[in-house]
Amino acid sequence: MNDDISATITAKSDQLNACDLLGGPITVKVTGVNVYKNVDQPVSIQIDGGHQPFKPCLTVRRILAKLWGPSSKEWIGQSMTLYCDESVMWAGERAGGIRVSHVTGINSKQEVVTRASKHKTMAYIIEPLVIELPAYADKSIEKNKAAWLASFDDKNTPAKLIAKIKKQYTLTEAQEQEILSMKQEQAA
Repeated sequence: MNDDISATITAKSDQLNACDLLGGPITVKVTGVNVYKNVDQPVSIQIDGGHQPFKPCLTVRRILAKLWGPSSKEWIGQSMTLYCDESVMWAGERAGGIRVSHVTGINSKQEVVTRASKHKTMAYIIEPLVIELPAYADKSIEKNKAAWLASFDDKNTPAKLIAKIKKQYTLTEAQEQEILSMKQEQAA
């Protein structure tokens, strides 16, 4: 018999809601981001774990833009811990809201000050999130070397390839050097 009632208390909605996090925070990975114009919720973040999309409020969008940059493409592959902040106000009443406490892509605790209301600012402390990534296999470098060499140009550089790989895997210093040296091999 399953005694977990989590599935029975989730909101019937097309998005992750604060009440979905009453059981505790969740750590999720960003798998996609859609940005829409002229809608109340202009950003929809697809997350792993079988969760509905996360549609962050303006405060959280500002925090993520500050920490991960304004290009939502750069958010894909990053991870964050989301929690229910029961003190969040909406229309003058406590309604609860989703906030972020930890993110990948930062090396130290960050303070982000943003507007909470017309007359008030608020400081949010965001902690680094460390996710143990699997090691990248040396055989994968050999397997992909020819395709990578063919793809390198002014925009697609070994450094950008390394950054892309490091969103999903851990690279050794030797592996990074091997990838960086490929451009030099190509020129020779």
